[in-house]
Amino acid sequence: MKSLHQDHEEGSITPLISIYFVIIMIFIFIVSNVASTYISRRELINMTEAALAEATHQLDEMRYYYQLPLPNYLGGPQRQMVPIDCRDAASSFNQAIENDLNVSTEVEPITVLSFDCDGRTIRAKVQRPHNLPFSLPVLAISQFTNEVEVAVSSRYM
Repeated sequence: MKSLHQDHEEGSITPLISIYFVIIMIFIFIVSNVASTYISRRELINMTEAALAEATHQLDEMRYYYQLPLPNYLGGPQRQMVPIDCRDAASSFNQAIENDLNVSTEVEPITVLSFDCDGRTIRAKVQRPHNLPFSLPVLAISQFTNEVEVAVSSRYM
């Protein structure tokens, strides 16, 4: 004898599990690709900063040894920065970028979009494509291009 309060629901939880599985896979796809892109971006920033820091060591000897000293009220000795030789800094920067690429052969090459030097500050804009760990051929998404701009100044004398 059946109770009047029993529900007569029949069915399967398979559709519910399938929907949850699809949602979880989409979430894993998005999180993995975003995390991978972020890590690649941080790596590109670190490589560019290191190359620029190395480039700031190119001393403009003529300006460094023969510049006129400024009095204190005009931003004297405590505010003077070490002058950078821009031509040598550019070649040092490019060489440092190439050396970093030779160390790891699995990554795409870095493209230098711009390099600016004013004798005290060096600024570079670079980009590098990054292959996503999970591509989506339906939407033609398999690669993301990171583009960063980094600046470094010389230290005070």
